[in-house]
Amino acid sequence: LDKNARMTNSEIAKVAGLSKDAIGYRIKQLESKKIIRGYRTLIDTSHLNYFLYRVYLTFIDLSEPELEKIIDFLKKEKNTWWVAKLDGSWDFMFALWVKENKHFYDFYFEFSQKFRRYVKDKLISPMISYPEFPRKYLTNSKEKFSRDPKTNLEIKIDKIDLKILSMLSSNARKPLIEIAHELKV
Repeated sequence: LDKNARMTNSEIAKVAGLSKDAIGYRIKQLESKKIIRGYRTLIDTSHLNYFLYRVYLTFIDLSEPELEKIIDFLKKEKNTWWVAKLDGSWDFMFALWVKENKHFYDFYFEFSQKFRRYVKDKLISPMISYPEFPRKYLTNSKEKFSRDPKTNLEIKIDKIDLKILSMLSSNARKPLIEIAHELKV
């Protein structure tokens, strides 16, 4: 499931040498124990012509209520990808997807206007690519990560494609039949 959350229970059963029902039961058990907390879809947003910016911050004189205001501000921004409290050199970081570099700088200008008095240091890091490394912690896989840069060609998609991506981004295992039914296609 970590490599491919869309695998069916039947496909997993063949690999594991168990019945489909046994796989279904075990997955439900892993979910109930919160070992599996969700299923994510990896979307190559470069094909949708998005740019990723990561912003690292070190704070000074920041109270917990003020931190909550920053987090609330970031939650309201529709392009916020993730937000994290950190330990180490940086106290906090967030990432934003934008269609144009100007959108990031407009956003960051507004962010700075509201919160710069708390920012001691910052690092703005545009991401050229966002590779996913194979996770070897669950398998004995000899899979290697390829660092070959891809040509980032924008692929045109329509509103239905965007809705499908949205549905799959919150649950990669959502059955195709449910997606079709919800979209009436």
